[in-house]
Amino acid sequence: MRRLTDIGPRVTGTAENEISAIAELKAMVGSIEQKVNPDYHRLRMDHQIVSGNFELEFGAPLTHQYYDLQNIVVRLSGSERGNSSERFNDAILINCHYDSVPTSPGASDDAVNCAIMLEALDSIVRNRIP
Repeated sequence: MRRLTDIGPRVTGTAENEISAIAELKAMVGSIEQKVNPDYHRLRMDHQIVSGNFELEFGAPLTHQYYDLQNIVVRLSGSERGNSSERFNDAILINCHYDSVPTSPGASDDAVNCAIMLEALDSIVRNRIP
């Protein structure tokens, strides 16, 4: 959490959010990835950049658009030993957002949940929980 909050406010579209926070998250996941034992897990990290829109109904339809939103997606799969080949079937999904409002380093919204998610991922990898 401290590594994200030390960046300061991470407002969508700013260098702090789009470059610094992404680099920190990738580094943190990368350090967890180094601990993965391939007999127990596979870890895959993807960096997505997406654009799109969606509608909300507030009496009248309201369309929201977003451009070049970034996601760091991490998939941790557990290993099952088959007869002659190894299969990686089950996976978990954890998510949080890492941006903040302009006046806050975003500790409680939502860096704390990013820290919890990364700690859970690290614990599963270290303890070889299938």
